Amino acid sequence: QESAVTIDKGVILSSAYGPVAFSVALIGRKESQVMLQSECGEEESQPKFRIVDPMCGVGTYLLAARAIFHEKRVELLGFDADETAVSQANANAKANLITHGVEFRVGYASELSSLLSNSVDLILVDPPWGHRHGKYSQVRKDTPLWAAEWMRVLKPESGRAIVVTIRTKRWEDEVMPILAKLHGAELVHPPMQFNNKGFYQCKLYIIRKK
Repeated sequence: QESAVTIDKGVILSSAYGPVAFSVALIGRKESQVMLQSECGEEESQPKFRIVDPMCGVGTYLLAARAIFHEKRVELLGFDADETAVSQANANAKANLITHGVEFRVGYASELSSLLSNSVDLILVDPPWGHRHGKYSQVRKDTPLWAAEWMRVLKPESGRAIVVTIRTKRWEDEVMPILAKLHGAELVHPPMQFNNKGFYQCKLYIIRKK
């Protein structure tokens, strides 16, 4: 299925990697299986199942998710502060003949004002590591603000946020305690460590809020 989606990064310095994006989408699918099957009746009458990437870049993660989630009621929304990235994401969707169910908007990860609290079923996000997008010091400062906003929009109990990062110590020692205090956030499973294009310390976190 990886070859089913072609991603053109254009001039955007994106580190998002197709095989990782598909793996994350598959994990998201597994975590969401019960929720997707819990509603009865015709699919058209069921509530939307909303997937959000709050830092979508050129759309790598959401377009991979579109190839994994085939249900009509699945709605995918991507946000990025970079207008050029959003334009490229929309171009990638068009190039892959994805004309419905996916929308990319200009927006800040710390201000998802168009989304109601407790309205998102699944968050897939690979936030900046401080290598390509801004300085590490700024990324470190902003990460708790980003993550708190993600938790605000995530549905309690059933919702899942899947975060991929190499900044594992920062995430575990500083960000997660803040999210736990503000939103009762907790890890669903132990972090999954993997090789992300040579970054062997990279981990995937699956988070829920109470």
